Amino acid sequence: KDGDDGSTGSKRDFAFLDNYMKEQGIDTEQFWDDLADLMVKTLLSVAPQLEHVYNASVPHKNNGNSCFEILGFDVMVDSKYR
Repeated sequence: KDGDDGSTGSKRDFAFLDNYMKEQGIDTEQFWDDLADLMVKTLLSVAPQLEHVYNASVPHKNNGNSCFEILGFDVMVDSKYR
C-alpha cells in the first residue's frame, strides 16, 4: 500500500524493526552483527549434514545442474534485545 510505514498489521519489515530499536536506544549495528554471527555459526554447525544430504541427492556428474535449499531463521529476542 502507498504510505504504509510498516507499523500496522501482524508483521513488521526490517526497516520498521530497525527504526523501532533505534528509538528504544538499541545499538542496531551491534544487534545486526550479532544476529549475522548467530546465523553463520548455525550454518557452520549444520554444514556437514547439509553436505551429506546434497551429495546423496545430486549425482556427481550433473553437468552443472544442481539443487539448492532455502534455509530460514526465526529468532526470538528478550526485552534487552539479546
